[in-house]
Amino acid sequence: MSATIDIRGLVGQLPWERLGVETRRRLETALSHPESEELVANARAAVAELLSAGHLVRVALSGRTSTRPDLFLVRDTNRLLDLGELGHQKATLERRTESPPLRASHRTASAVDSQPSAAVTHAAAPAPAPERAAGPAGASASVQATTARLDAVLEAMERAQQLALGDPRVNEQQVLIDRILGLLHGYAPNLRLYAQLARVQAGHEATSFLVPPPLLDNMPFWLRYRRPGQSLWVPDLGELPRSLQTALVADGAQAVVTAVVPLLSPSDDKEEAGLLYVCGPADWPAADLLRLAHRLSAFVSRRWRCQRDVNLRVLTDSLTGIHNRAFFDSQFPLELERATRTGSPLALVIGDLDSFKTVNDDHGHQCGDVVLRVVAQQLQSRLRRIDHVCRIGGEEFACLLPATALEEAREVLSRVVGRPFRVSLPPDMGVGVLEVTMSYGAVTFPDAGKSCSELHRKADSMLYQAKELGRNRCCLWIADGRHQLLAPPGADSSRA
Repeated sequence: MSATIDIRGLVGQLPWERLGVETRRRLETALSHPESEELVANARAAVAELLSAGHLVRVALSGRTSTRPDLFLVRDTNRLLDLGELGHQKATLERRTESPPLRASHRTASAVDSQPSAAVTHAAAPAPAPERAAGPAGASASVQATTARLDAVLEAMERAQQLALGDPRVNEQQVLIDRILGLLHGYAPNLRLYAQLARVQAGHEATSFLVPPPLLDNMPFWLRYRRPGQSLWVPDLGELPRSLQTALVADGAQAVVTAVVPLLSPSDDKEEAGLLYVCGPADWPAADLLRLAHRLSAFVSRRWRCQRDVNLRVLTDSLTGIHNRAFFDSQFPLELERATRTGSPLALVIGDLDSFKTVNDDHGHQCGDVVLRVVAQQLQSRLRRIDHVCRIGGEEFACLLPATALEEAREVLSRVVGRPFRVSLPPDMGVGVLEVTMSYGAVTFPDAGKSCSELHRKADSMLYQAKELGRNRCCLWIADGRHQLLAPPGADSSRA
């Protein structure tokens, strides 16, 4: 009777959706039959069909004293099957698996840990299907196996494209991490993945796989005293942070075990950016789930770094190294949306180099490029770290100043307006040092308007007035078309 129970458990783990209609019908009939021999025979037939179609991958475990030739993974899943329960089926299995087994790394103590490397990282390609005898039946099985492999590859590629390259939300790390976890979730439907970041920015977009850091008064004991870099095993749902408990219960989880591992930032110093929670079925061994969690955490960090680097290239001006027009066009609406939602102010400053055409005409465009690079660097250094400086045209710049009201904008601009940019040119240009100035137009939200187009239009009009009033100054919009003139020391600075 125990053999029947073991075979029933094995049959329940088989990928029924990949079996033929007749094979499934026979298995269903055999499951209701009291004799175990008929069930074993039909289970062997089902396994043989799966092997022929390439749906099972033989696995060899390293770090063990003995080999297990009867362990198999269901392809594209992390289901591990012990086909040794089929007894004398061993010889048949060896005949049908001519290709070498999928071998786990030398650190792996469980085959469960080897599967995510095939789904998540760039593991070795699946072993080629065994050669089959010529004929309609053999050709059909070969085509099915090839089609199944191609389907899996194409599905993986399509899922990978869910992470939009060049996403404008460069600085919103939680958005990138949420998308990466969403990608991984598609490969591991029996796991639940969540991240908890140490520092969370005021995001514009809801996330599905991030939980907020717990407050001190309801923080689990282990989390309060955990050391940076330490991994933990949490066997009880009730010991997790309340926000994570809520998310798991809402997701239908009842009995789970959780591996908690550090999530490293993509920076070179590899500091801990937060925690990755990998929640699995209650019978999952601790060592296996912890190993898998570390591999998933490493993947998230690598993909995070890759996405960050791509974003920087796509949204950076190639000449000056600051943000480009694409960044400004996407970031301005996001900053305005955030300011609207939180009730915080926002300032927009448009700047334009004075008489820049003369620089190009008198000294050449190569000299003009050097001037633009130096001006961009100096302008960025004169503003705050939270401010965004963008090159939006030839010699035109835009600055987004978050959390900046009218008086604060005046204070920030006082450090910029009326200060010439000194540019030391290379000796071979024969120019020496150039001094260039910039005129500015500035507006604040919500005083000057509540839409990007209105704010941009009024900032442009302020810039035009600054040019008309003598250049090298700033017109700051106040109300009803009036402005305050910020000018160099000694020049007139009054309301108009």
